[in-house]
Amino acid sequence: MRETANNKIKAQLKSPNTLVNQVRKHQTLGQWLDSEMKRTFQAANHGRVSDTRKKLERLLVKEPGEINTREQLVSIYLTHGHFAKAIKILDEGLEYAPENPDLITMKAKLLMGQGQSEAAIRLLKSDHPSIVTHPDFYATLASALESQDKMTEAGTYYKSLIKIDPNNGMYWLGYGISLEQAKQTLEAINAYKRASQNAVKEVAVRNQAEDRLKVLQG
Repeated sequence: MRETANNKIKAQLKSPNTLVNQVRKHQTLGQWLDSEMKRTFQAANHGRVSDTRKKLERLLVKEPGEINTREQLVSIYLTHGHFAKAIKILDEGLEYAPENPDLITMKAKLLMGQGQSEAAIRLLKSDHPSIVTHPDFYATLASALESQDKMTEAGTYYKSLIKIDPNNGMYWLGYGISLEQAKQTLEAINAYKRASQNAVKEVAVRNQAEDRLKVLQG
């Protein structure tokens, strides 16, 4: 009996699709995906990046509409400098969900990293999610506009973002830059002070805000 059972297990291991089908008889799709993602993260936590990548790739083959899986796989590709693969994964995801804010934001950031801020702006402006639920989308747009010296427009987004998260040092810094460019010196000083106070863990943001304060305050 033990030999028969062992042979059955070996046969199942040679046929992973059989195992998946058996699992899914007893689990909902969501439960199955959750369990697979947990295994994936366990592999990543133990440093098995290659295993993690392969698991994520297999998950996408079975469930190509899984956004979280795509985001994790993109992150792994970028960690190893595989920009083209990362963009391909995002583009495929946008075919399934063309208005998904998270995918759009991630692709926009990749474009900006490649010096394609104008393309990032066009991509971001193709969608209009809620700024309350997707602040990073608009923070990315503001940053892209800032990189193109479109500070007036960037400032309007930073001002709106501050209303949502008044303790975000980076938002205050961006807003301060837009105010300074508009020659609103006193308002810019106040914004830079807020940026410096709130950017406790963001050293680069705090340093830039303090540098601008020294210039403006003399």
